[in-house]
Amino acid sequence: MPIQLDYLNFLQNNLNQTLYEAEVPEDRITEMWLQHDGAPHYTRAVGKHLNERYPNRWIGRGGAIIPIARS
Repeated sequence: MPIQLDYLNFLQNNLNQTLYEAEVPEDRITEMWLQHDGAPHYTRAVGKHLNERYPNRWIGRGGAIIPIARS
């Protein structure tokens, strides 16, 4: 599976489960920000998913907040 699809699959199907298993409270998850590094796994599909799941709450290429270089 191409890395872009693998990453999208993780975001869609595994991230929430990982947070649940780490016992992160649901109210914290809904307020959480995601810092996306914009590496080669970024695609329009990934950006679309992040915009839907983290509207105006994700940092990275194509996001509401552009990261500081080497942050």
